[in-house]
Formats: sequence, structure tokens, C-alpha cells
Amino acid sequence: MEKHAFLIMAHKNDHVLQTLLHMLDNEQNDIFIHMDLKNTAYHAEELNITTCSKVFFVDRVRVNWGGYSQIRAELNLLQEARKRGPYKYYHLLSGADLPIKSQKYIYDFFERNAGKEFVGFCGEKLEDESRVKLYHIFQEKIGRGKKFNVKLNRGFLKLQRILKIDRISKLDVCFMKGPNWFSITDRLASVVIDEEEWIKKIFRNTTCCDEVFLQTIIKKRNMLDKVYCLKNSDDNAAAMRYIDWDRGTPYIFRIEDFKALVESQLLFARKFDEEVDSQIIDCLYIYCMR
Repeated sequence: MEKHAFLIMAHKNDHVLQTLLHMLDNEQNDIFIHMDLKNTAYHAEELNITTCSKVFFVDRVRVNWGGYSQIRAELNLLQEARKRGPYKYYHLLSGADLPIKSQKYIYDFFERNAGKEFVGFCGEKLEDESRVKLYHIFQEKIGRGKKFNVKLNRGFLKLQRILKIDRISKLDVCFMKGPNWFSITDRLASVVIDEEEWIKKIFRNTTCCDEVFLQTIIKKRNMLDKVYCLKNSDDNAAAMRYIDWDRGTPYIFRIEDFKALVESQLLFARKFDEEVDSQIIDCLYIYCMR
């Protein structure tokens, strides 16, 4: 029996995360959890709630939006999972995600599409090359919407543009972009781990490149032909994720979205928040576990 690895990036232990663990609790799954180091009230034993799946906890890092720390956390998850594997597929989820199909439906889907990589792509190349061509050395301190060092960072980036700094000008690399959530084969997981030093060298002082590094490696290693749906107009759907960016950043699903979610052809959805609507979380659990 080929097993699946579910890699979860979480920042809090709440009803959504615990529901996700219960929904993934199956003998065909192993679960790997990275809890943001900023969560100082976290105790790993609180998440040992499965009966069939083994749960593993990976080395924690302090994750800041847009920083290399997001890539580091993903690599920690992949590395730990490959040590325990190999697995048929490695699925990266956030702690605010839920399946919207039964486990049998998900296994059957990946069996029918075995060997394909479920990674989304936005366009033919990365349009905003400032993400990688400039040095974003303050990104880990700024994060999302923080005031600290924002003006200093803007000034530093402006100075680099005046000086025409381009840290990638001598690289023969076509940078690509897409969502950071994925379902990938052991073959691609192995390639990513092999590229760890290159990833660190290229992306350490960049911004928002958790949406760039995997897509760029696929292009670099000539693996685009393995991607499930490269030309999909919805890059999240290409990764089999239901994410609504039209109504939010992203939108938090409510009970009135239940029909649209379960009738979708996709497998996973984000995001959910018990403080916004706990009923949708419970209804999806009942629907998928029946």
C-alpha cells in the first residue's frame, strides 16, 4: 500500500486544525506538522489526536510573511517526510485548510493521475522580477503589514534601483510563479531536496518566493511536461485547491458556500476560521467522513 504524506503549515492549534487532522486520520496517511515558532503556547502532544495516522513534528522556525522562513518551513516538512517515506504524494496544506472530498475519492484521484505534479503556474514567467533581482534583507522583520523598518526597507530598495542592482543578471534561470500549495510526487520531492543549497543561495534574500522556488525548479529541471494542468486559467485549481481570491485575501468560507465546495471537482479548500463560521467546518467533516 503506497501511502500519502500530508505536510501541514500551521500557526495555531484550533478547531480547524484539529478537524483537519481527524479528516486525514487514515492508515494510508502520515501527517507532518510545522507549527510556527511564534506560537509560544503550543504543545505538540495536544495534536496527538489521530488513531490511524502517524503524526510527526518537524523542526520549527519563526515564519514571517514573504520571508525565506516560509520556504525553510516547507523544506523542513519535505525533508522529514522523505526520511520516513517514500510516499506516493506529498500534499502541502495550511492549518486553515480542509479536504472537500472523502479520503477514498482523493486516493482514487491520485491513482488515476499517478505521476502528475499538482502545482499551479501563473503565466509563462515571473513578471515581478524585483522579488528576486533586489536584496530584500529586511523582509523577515517586516512581515505582512508591520511598521517596523518599512521605511528603511523602501529606501534600501529604492537605492538598489538607482544603482541598477540585479542579483540575478548572471544567472541562466527562468523564474516562474504560482501558489505555494502543492501535491507532488516522490520524484519531485527528491529533486527539491537535492536543490536545497541552490534554493537557499538564490532565494534567501528575496520576497514572497514561496510562490516562486518550486515552479522555478520544475522549469529548471525540465519537468513541465509532468505538471497536471499547466494551462489552467485558475492556478489554484491546477493544484486541486479551491481558494477564492475574488471575495477575500483569501475569502473565508461560510455555511452558504457548502454546496459550491462539495460540488466542486477540486480536493482541498482554504480557508476556514471557526470565529467566522464554525458550522461550515463541522458540515464538511460530516460530509467527507460519512
